[in-house]
Amino acid sequence: MSERILIVAIVPLSSTEARDDALRQLSFGAEHALIKEPGTSKYAIFLSRDPEKQNTIYVIEEYPFKADFDAHMALPHVQKLVSWMSATNPSPLAGTPSTHFLSLPSDDFLFSRAKVSEHKEKDPWVIIAELGYHPGGSATSIPYWQGVVSEGRENEEGTLVYGLARDSEDREKLWTVEVYESEAYLKDVHVKSTAIAESIKNTKHLRTGLTWTFLKWTDGFLHKDT
Repeated sequence: MSERILIVAIVPLSSTEARDDALRQLSFGAEHALIKEPGTSKYAIFLSRDPEKQNTIYVIEEYPFKADFDAHMALPHVQKLVSWMSATNPSPLAGTPSTHFLSLPSDDFLFSRAKVSEHKEKDPWVIIAELGYHPGGSATSIPYWQGVVSEGRENEEGTLVYGLARDSEDREKLWTVEVYESEAYLKDVHVKSTAIAESIKNTKHLRTGLTWTFLKWTDGFLHKDT
């Protein structure tokens, strides 16, 4: 098991004004993380492409070690954001935020290309997916997912970020974090790969559910050279 920590945070805001306030604070945090936090490998901010969920913010974070996450959380501007979200009368939130801590089966299960940063302004196609499995199903599916990640890393230049991780609170739930140069690349190249076909053929029957969320990248970074 990798020591790297991958996080998907989902924050539903009560209004456009509250959303924009949160975006400003998160953007400051992303710039700080890029320049001054060597232990923050990813800190990217997204909005849903669903027009009914425009006030929900998604944040994808990655840290090499738990100590790096703890150091990030202790920063004054992060604590200020936490306090702001905890306010009442009125609350800026439309519901309870959720923070999903994800663990990689090994370091090989997540890659990002440096050129993803060049695509930030080009509206890349970003997906997070949640997959539920019957008991034992996630473990059976892991080798096939490794094939999908390896295929993306080695043969899909337009697959800019790809990761497969297990939910820390539910061993039978897996998540993917995916970034493609375009929706067309996803459909015309990635989905048609042999690795995807093998994964579906051998593991689809093990699933209890699959939920996709399609995101628009608004700020932050998904790759940092080390």
